[in-house]
Amino acid sequence: MTILNFKQILEGIKETKQGNTLRGLKLLSSSVNVSSFPEAKAWYGYCLARENNKFRQGISLCNEARQKDPCSSDICLALGRIYLLAGIRKSAVSALQIGLRLDDNPEISRLLNSIGTRKPPVFRFLDRNSKVNVASGRLLSKVGIRKV
Repeated sequence: MTILNFKQILEGIKETKQGNTLRGLKLLSSSVNVSSFPEAKAWYGYCLARENNKFRQGISLCNEARQKDPCSSDICLALGRIYLLAGIRKSAVSALQIGLRLDDNPEISRLLNSIGTRKPPVFRFLDRNSKVNVASGRLLSKVGIRKV
């Protein structure tokens, strides 16, 4: 591995984190040794998911990266973002919470805060999505009784 490739990988990760996933995809895909860097592999997976809608491949790359480096909160952040892009909110929150337990990552905290947390169902013995729970929750929130 040359220093140029290493710089290219770091630049690709930086661009991806800043939201420039097209440039990140170009930098990371042209880099030969992405597979030897777990974080680069995870962010490459995120770029694929964001730019090419290849969610399964992105999730797979992130899971491979997690196997190589299970203590990286950045890999969990990339995985959580992919799940959000795919519309799988529950898995996204789970991945982000794992990342937050690994390291106090401010990006993960911001993302979790922006997602928000759901209030518990009004009637816990019923399904969360039952019409009674949904209607009761909306009514109590509108009246101002339900703030928890």
